Order: sequence, then C-alpha cells, then structure tokens
Amino acid sequence: MTQPSRTAPRARALAGLSAGALVASLGITFLGAGVSSAAPPAPQTTTFDAICTGGGFVSDTTLKVSVTATPPASPVAGAANQVTGFSTTITLPAGTVENLNGAGVTQLAATQTAALTTSNGSITPPGLVIPPTTVPPSGTLALTTNSVNTAVNLPNSGTTAISIGELVTNLTLRGADGKPKAGFDNPTILTCAPPTNTKILSFDVAQGITYTVNGTATPPSGTPTAFGPGSLAATVTGSAFSGTLTLPDINIRDYRLFGVIPTSVQAKVVPTGPVTGTIATTTTTSRLTASSTVDLQIDQISVFGLPLLTPGSMCKTVAPSTVTVNGPFTVATGGTLNGGTYTAANFSGCGLFGFFIEPLLNANVSGIPNAISATLTPAK
Repeated sequence: MTQPSRTAPRARALAGLSAGALVASLGITFLGAGVSSAAPPAPQTTTFDAICTGGGFVSDTTLKVSVTATPPASPVAGAANQVTGFSTTITLPAGTVENLNGAGVTQLAATQTAALTTSNGSITPPGLVIPPTTVPPSGTLALTTNSVNTAVNLPNSGTTAISIGELVTNLTLRGADGKPKAGFDNPTILTCAPPTNTKILSFDVAQGITYTVNGTATPPSGTPTAFGPGSLAATVTGSAFSGTLTLPDINIRDYRLFGVIPTSVQAKVVPTGPVTGTIATTTTTSRLTASSTVDLQIDQISVFGLPLLTPGSMCKTVAPSTVTVNGPFTVATGGTLNGGTYTAANFSGCGLFGFFIEPLLNANVSGIPNAISATLTPAK
C-alpha cells in the first residue's frame, strides 16, 4: 500500500498561510499610495494693481496689492479643508507717504476684510488686522496684515480656483501722541478692487470614495483562497491613487501539520517603505498600478493549542518583498485587479523553537510566487 505523503498536507497547510499573507499584502499596496512622497503645499503669492477709492490722503488711485495664501493640504471633496497663511499687503506710494508726513500722521493701523470666491463650493471671508505701522519719512509704505487661516467648503473633486474680490481696509491714522489724527475720518475707509477674476490659488481636490474588497490568493498548487470583504477608504487626485484598506490579520486554524498535528498560525504583513499608485487612462482604457515593499511577520504558531513563539520573538522575513497589483479600474465603478504577485523571503527570529519553525516556513512559504486577484466595488 502506498503511504500518504507527509509533505503534501504540510505544504497545503502552509500554502494557506502564504495565501493569507497575500490578503494582507494587497491591503498594504493601497495603504497611503502616493502620499508618503508628497510634499506639503507651498504658499502662493499673487501681485496685482488694484483701483482704490476713499482715504483722501492717497496720492494715486492705483495701488500695488499682494496676496499670499497656502492651499489646503491633501484636500478631499466633502471633508473639512482650510486655506492657511492668508495675508495681504497694500503698498502706499511715495506721494502718499509724503502726504501723511505733511499732515503729521506718524502711524497707521487697520482692520480689513477680503471678499473671496471659489469655483468649487464656498469659502469663509477672513478677518484681517494690520498692526500699528510706522510711517517712514520718505519712500513707499507696505501695509501688511496678519496671517490667518480660513475654512473652505469643497463639495466636488477636480481643479479648484480661489479668487479675490474687493478689499475693504478700515484705517486709523495716528499722530505723534498716539491718538487718532484730527482732520481725518477715523476709521478712514480704503476700498481696493482687483482686476476681474483675479485668481490667488489653484489646486486639485481629491475624490473620496470607499470600496468593498473581495478576492482570491492562489499559490502555485492552484488552489485559491478567498478573502474579504474588506473596506478600502480611498482618495483620487488626478492620476494619483491613495487610501487605507481594512482587513483582518491572517488567522489559519483549520489544518493539521504533517496531516496529523492540530496547528494554528497568526500573522500579518508590515509595510517597510513608501507606496506609489497611479491610474493610467487612455481614450479606451483605465488601469490601476500600485506597489509597495512589505515584511511578513508571524505573531504566533500554536501546536495542540500550545504557543511555540516565545515572548519577544520577532519571527519575520529577513528582507522586504515587493508587492505589485495591476488591472482595469475606474474610480466610479472599481475593477478587478489581476497580475499581482507576492514572494516572501526566508524567515528568522522565530525564538526558542526557531530551529523547527524557520525551516518549515522557509520550505513552504518563502521563495514561492503567489498570484492575487482582487475586486473593488464602490460601497453602497
């Protein structure tokens, strides 16, 4: 009689571990894709000539105005977003400075409102303050506000512009005694209108969407293991794809080592480097590619219910493995990603029983390419 092979049950059992690892590795391929290398947004400054009225001391009706602001960091449609570092500078010409000196004005202070509009939703008008500013004996005078943050409501994804409208500055003119100067309205209202549609910010707003994830992981033996459902909270900005996938840890409880010994495994996949993801679109196709480097970590192996990994063990692959997924995909409908592979490196650090655990894992999990397939469906 032919004896049953001891290797086959063991291989099948640990193939299940490798397949489970693929489930988690798929999650890592999407985790923060495209985010880790993104630089924080830079301030943007716009300078223009504004037509200004009011304030009888102003020698010219055309004044130079600069507006500085920083777009929201990683803006997502429907989320709380903020424009930061908003400030303005109105430059008074030398003729105006001469007029102020002639009238005995030594200091200016003001409050200011700025009318802002956005091509996408609405933005809260910021309240600004020009701190007390000394009038120089000659030359120009820059009146610069404090820097403030302001909320912006962005209901839609896509390229968004913020434009500035009328600037209304309520000036207090003071003499050498620090008191409002007689002969002037206090406050003196200076109203400056920029050219029509003066854009001060432009940025892309990501689309936020949650997908349900189901799929299979197939070792070379050809027996697929199903996984899911998981949840992928994603954002898409242009062609950049990012998100966080929630899936359970790997838990294998229903196999027998050597075909006889009841054994269970708890494991997880740990990201070791930045992740990138891109949606490539042509006139007829749209495909998602995402990749990452990951370690496979064994948290516990139990035999007959007794744990083999001692406390403090770090049983994991000796080197990261690269995981890549690719397949037809659209943001609106999701898609099925095929062609992904995962190959684990050898294991080490498996504690007191490492002499037994490590060869077992290395022989049946390491070096074996596993194929993954995952279907992403927009959550209801």
